[in-house]
Amino acid sequence: MATVIRQTAGHYEVEDVPYGKDYTWCPDCVMVLCDCGERVELTASQTNCGCGVDHATLVRDELDVRKGAGTASCLEEEHDRWMEDRDEYLRSEDDYRREFERLE
Repeated sequence: MATVIRQTAGHYEVEDVPYGKDYTWCPDCVMVLCDCGERVELTASQTNCGCGVDHATLVRDELDVRKGAGTASCLEEEHDRWMEDRDEYLRSEDDYRREFERLE
């Protein structure tokens, strides 16, 4: 029988790029130790081990348990942070435009 090693809640990974930030979504996942000895990171859409065993039931059960663990509030916090960054960027752009107009 396969065992769950760890679970990771869905989250955004943020990478700074030259003109802002790049947000990449990482879905909920479960690290499973399969009977074949392989450690596999599985998601709701990828439930098969490399040996061909389907762990869909195990993954579904583990991810359903996590549904009530505050995932929605985590996403709301990420969204709020993104909106604040966006507003700050728009304010700086507006200041830049006004400064440029003064120079003309």
